[in-house]
Amino acid sequence: MKDSEAFRIPFSGAADVYLVPLGELSSSQVPVLSMYLDEYETERLARYRHESDKLRFAVGRHLLRLAASRIHGCDPSSVKIALESGGRPFLRCPASPLKFSISHSEDFVCIALSNDSEIGIDVECAPKDIELEALMACHFHENEKKNVLSCSGDAEKRMEFTRIWTRKEALAKAIGCGLSEKLSLLDLSASDHVEYLSSSLCIRTRRLSERSFLSVAISL
Repeated sequence: MKDSEAFRIPFSGAADVYLVPLGELSSSQVPVLSMYLDEYETERLARYRHESDKLRFAVGRHLLRLAASRIHGCDPSSVKIALESGGRPFLRCPASPLKFSISHSEDFVCIALSNDSEIGIDVECAPKDIELEALMACHFHENEKKNVLSCSGDAEKRMEFTRIWTRKEALAKAIGCGLSEKLSLLDLSASDHVEYLSSSLCIRTRRLSERSFLSVAISL
């Protein structure tokens, strides 16, 4: 994957988002995309059973190294990624305040980076077979449920569900928590500015295709 195959999307000046459409790549490129992986990452890659999952993981790590090396002016091979105790990845080398988040769906892999703010990103394709109301009962605010259920058809309901779901996931990643029941207290269906616990965040959402949404949340 060359730099030209990653589309850079400026996000409000505070974050950079890089997006790769997976339809332009194939599993035959995994060996090249995994050339910079360390031992742990290589073992993790090998544990994936499906070639599509191997491709998503390899693309995400490769894209992160390309972006970080561009920001720091170093070679991608020198970028080392480690995990915090909670499993959240961070840059171990070069030592840097750079914050980042990675997400992937059936169609896209994306990363978001910020020099000085906590950040989270999520990209999703609209689900085809899951029961929306069961998920909304656990994670959605009443206004969010109404937004989804007021849509005219099943396809429209699933798209609105996906739009809100990506906003929830991006926020959870930015503040470093799971998609807990507490997020059901927040109505993320409309406002781009959110106060949660002691954090003030901004959320931006874009529709990428007929089936996909991307959301980024960044602390202010």
